[in-house]
Amino acid sequence: MTIRTLALPIAFAATLSSLGTATAQSTIAPRPPEQRINITVQTSMTFPGPTSSQEEETALQAKARAAFYAIAAGECTTISAALNGDCRPGTISITTRTVEIRPGLAAQTPGVTVSGSMSFTVTPR
Repeated sequence: MTIRTLALPIAFAATLSSLGTATAQSTIAPRPPEQRINITVQTSMTFPGPTSSQEEETALQAKARAAFYAIAAGECTTISAALNGDCRPGTISITTRTVEIRPGLAAQTPGVTVSGSMSFTVTPR
């Protein structure tokens, strides 16, 4: 190697050192959003009981809705355990109707039918 070919690398190194220290920046890629699972459960139940007066019917409907809410609370616990995740209730939609006794039909019991759906969002742990 001649002196001339060494001069270029030495000059380049001297130029770099005169610029100061070099810094490197590292960026961390944003974490992907957590996977969420949406679950919808539909159910229907009939509660036998007196519905001959408005008060009896209203009381039986309240009992039916309370049972539906209890099922929703228990469902979130069951889903959390089964999917090993954090469950949050979403929407609950309930419809109640009175079971009307119709003459000529087989054995019928007066009561209230409650049906509806409940949705849940689960975030895996």
